[in-house]
Amino acid sequence: MMSLNSIMLRNTLSDIFTTSIEIVGEIITGLRLKRGYTQQEISDAIGIARQTYAGYERGTVRRKGVFLLCLAL
Repeated sequence: MMSLNSIMLRNTLSDIFTTSIEIVGEIITGLRLKRGYTQQEISDAIGIARQTYAGYERGTVRRKGVFLLCLAL
């Protein structure tokens, strides 16, 4: 059985991860718009479906943080 501290830590880490994914989504959206690309152009360039890329921007599709940070650069 998990202790209350373990549950609280797990929930806190989950909240941090969710917030981080949302922030990365905002970053890649801003960079894409600033550079004048469409979601379709970006998704074609990296070899994924446009719907998947749109999920990255919305923060609803989760990938490893390193992948998203590289995409943002």
